[in-house]
Amino acid sequence: MRKFIVSTFLSVALFSYSYASFEDGKKAYSTGNYVVALREFTEAANKGDARAQGMLGLMYNSGIGVNVDSSKSIYWLNKAAEQGDTFAQAWMGVQYKNGSGVSQNYEKAIFFLTAAAKKGQPDAEGALGQMYEKGLGTAQNYEKAAEYYIAAAKQGNPIAQNDLAILYINGTGVNKDYPLAEQLLIKSANQGWDKAQFNLGKIYSEGAVAKINYLEAAKWYRKSASQGNYLSMNNLGMQYAIGNGVKKDIVVAYALFSFSTEKSTKAEAAKNKNQAYDMLTVTDRSKAKTLIAKMQSLGIDHALTEYFCKSQNEHKYCN
Repeated sequence: MRKFIVSTFLSVALFSYSYASFEDGKKAYSTGNYVVALREFTEAANKGDARAQGMLGLMYNSGIGVNVDSSKSIYWLNKAAEQGDTFAQAWMGVQYKNGSGVSQNYEKAIFFLTAAAKKGQPDAEGALGQMYEKGLGTAQNYEKAAEYYIAAAKQGNPIAQNDLAILYINGTGVNKDYPLAEQLLIKSANQGWDKAQFNLGKIYSEGAVAKINYLEAAKWYRKSASQGNYLSMNNLGMQYAIGNGVKKDIVVAYALFSFSTEKSTKAEAAKNKNQAYDMLTVTDRSKAKTLIAKMQSLGIDHALTEYFCKSQNEHKYCN
């Protein structure tokens, strides 16, 4: 969630507040002159400018023009949030919700997220929806969760789109609506949210929510797996082990299971890895070792593209 809040904050802070007193800092930041930006934002922040405080917080968080300093980031973002800066409130609300950089405090999380959500901040709306859905610091309320998810999803928030889709699949807080759930997952997945990509793969491979389409399932599992989603690695590995929607390839299956076990302690992943290993020939084991090394150095997507292009002579992957 953090990367979406950072992106939103930076775009709004730099372009919506052109009238602000930290104009020099904004101009310097926009041209990549971070030394000047830091100086100007610091001066404005020390005078109480909430927008400058928020920008300083994000610079220290992301290491833009400065060394990453979580304590300074939290200090300045908290200052901005306490003054009512919408995006700083959303940021601090998420930090308190997750216990990231601060001690987990659901009461403070709800306070900041509610304040930002009232002003229509989508990241805050989505995070607040999660708190109501899971009953974090408040009574569990699926209807309230759905309200916040819908508000955030309408603004294009990919996390809320995914979470809302799950409510529509399960019929919690809303009436079941499989077509709408699929649409929401597609919107979220196309924005790169790995959980939505996994969920799309799941509905296409299981057939309960949408028509079975193993080829589409493999596509979305691969995108998700390439972002480190171990559940997608395991499920994509199963498709290669069986040959659903893809050409059966136990070498690829074993490599994906191996990566999945590195990120998960679930017994299923280890079981799949061991079973796949027993099916490998001596030559296959050598290929698998090479493929795993490539996945570690190039990433799963690039490694698979190279494997299918060069090793298997699958020319459709070579473009």
